[in-house]
Amino acid sequence: MNKNRIESKTTHITCDNSNCDYEDVEVTIENVEEYLNLECPNCGDILLTESDLNTFRVMKSTVNLINGMDDKTFDALIDSYGGENSDEENDEERISVKVTSHEDIKFEIINGEKNKEEMDNLEWRMYGLVPYNISDIQKGIQFGHGVVEYGLEHSDHVGYEKWSQKDKTFIILNGGTTNKDIDNLGTLNLKLIDLYAMGVKCSVFTEPDLGNQLTAITFLLDERVWDIEKYPSPPNVRNPIGTIQPDVSSYIENMGGEYVYNIRKFIFNHKLA
Repeated sequence: MNKNRIESKTTHITCDNSNCDYEDVEVTIENVEEYLNLECPNCGDILLTESDLNTFRVMKSTVNLINGMDDKTFDALIDSYGGENSDEENDEERISVKVTSHEDIKFEIINGEKNKEEMDNLEWRMYGLVPYNISDIQKGIQFGHGVVEYGLEHSDHVGYEKWSQKDKTFIILNGGTTNKDIDNLGTLNLKLIDLYAMGVKCSVFTEPDLGNQLTAITFLLDERVWDIEKYPSPPNVRNPIGTIQPDVSSYIENMGGEYVYNIRKFIFNHKLA
């Protein structure tokens, strides 16, 4: 592939004040950091906080990961969402990236979800990752915040309605450490990048009382990921560095493709919180 799958066409900084319509369209990917702590010329609110900037940096890292995927891995990701592998001249329309200043990174794959009726027949679970070093009560609270964020941001997800009305299952996993320092990101922060790179729709919650550190990542997964009786695992699925051998291709196809296979490896390498 000769060009990036995700490219920045325009970069804007918009004031978060609901009563202000200021928008700076002169900002570029290269000079975003120059806007740190600058005041809005219209209302005086801060245009770009340190938390916003860290979110932007995570987004850039994720974009680099997706742009670095080989064609086979990327096409498997598109296939898993029910999209068609378009020709190269249409590639720039296949993924849109929206980053807001509310620490919300959304990666939306065009034509990205399977037929709703087909997906409604699957069972869904809401998964979450939280830091290891907070109390059990706080793990539940932070996960709950993340679930609320997910409902606000992704209520149009193909599985959300069925999960919220019928399935209702929560799974909270140990995400390790949290640290928003770009030079020393916590394992929870790095896992967020991994999930975005795999194409998983996620929501996040950052706790104001903990310096706006990342304290929850939430995402919906269907039964193909976790039901190993209905969708048996290839022999090496629990090995994070295992390679896919030709003799397990039928397992992977039955699971739903390499997209599901990779997410299962990710999930199975985590313990309950």
